[in-house]
Amino acid sequence: MYLFQEVELDVTTTNKRVYLPCNIYRLLDVYSALGNSDSRVPYNMIGSFISLSLDTTLTSVYIDYYGVPIDIESGDPLIIRGHEDACFWYSMYMLYLVDILTDKISIDAKNELRMNKDNAILAAQNFSARHMDRNKMNRAMAIKYNIIPKPAQLKLIKTYNT
Repeated sequence: MYLFQEVELDVTTTNKRVYLPCNIYRLLDVYSALGNSDSRVPYNMIGSFISLSLDTTLTSVYIDYYGVPIDIESGDPLIIRGHEDACFWYSMYMLYLVDILTDKISIDAKNELRMNKDNAILAAQNFSARHMDRNKMNRAMAIKYNIIPKPAQLKLIKTYNT
């Protein structure tokens, strides 16, 4: 996942909804002013959008989130080199899932699909350790050793990392 910061989104005028990007994995912060920890906006997350209070006067908000990396020009998801087989075999497995569940393909074909999918995913997981640079290790250690924050004192992710 990739950390997206300070993404500006419009608030709809009629029902005060903010539609989220399609590549979102985990929403971290919703706020109204850049770099201001006190500008956090209360919201309710409802699937593909967040709902703000109906009496809000905001026309836009900023969000920080973890999401699938995407190509800016085409909008296509980016896949780490070496993970292509895992994506291929997972897609093949999901393509035949209905046939697997309804016994329309043989046991051997089911096992072959499942085995190829599982092996490719394991290979991709092991391959991921190669991409662990010192920056990622430092970030993981910072999370590990700062796991218990002070209650109700969380700062915005952008303010925290700078």
